[in-house]
Amino acid sequence: MRPAFSHRGVDQIIKVISERLGISMPVVREAIKVLLGFARKRIAVAQFEEIMAKIPGASALLAEISTVTPAGSGGLLSSLGGSVGDAAKVFSSLQSAGLQSAQIGPFVQAFLEKSREIAGPEIVDEFVKQVPMLKAFVKS
Repeated sequence: MRPAFSHRGVDQIIKVISERLGISMPVVREAIKVLLGFARKRIAVAQFEEIMAKIPGASALLAEISTVTPAGSGGLLSSLGGSVGDAAKVFSSLQSAGLQSAQIGPFVQAFLEKSREIAGPEIVDEFVKQVPMLKAFVKS
């Protein structure tokens, strides 16, 4: 059973991305968890909490992420350093969440656009600044 989210937060982002890109809502939910989980590891706690507070339901969605390291993590992807390694890890995790390779760029773009509408451009721009590998997935 899917947890209830506010109508102006994560559930709206999920619905819009699902409709816009033709991706099932469960896949979009999992892919957003991947992005938020990755960001949580790279943004200072106070700053991350501020960002999460601006998107209703984001903290609840993030709480669904298991703290157990997934099987098969590590290996070549973990040995890659910097933003190239980060992008490779996120790309692989987004595929594991159910996105096709060709859907990843449009998904990240749509997530950032809809998040800007809800949380405000300053918050999302800071999010991207703190997690620069997201730029690898977005068309300039």
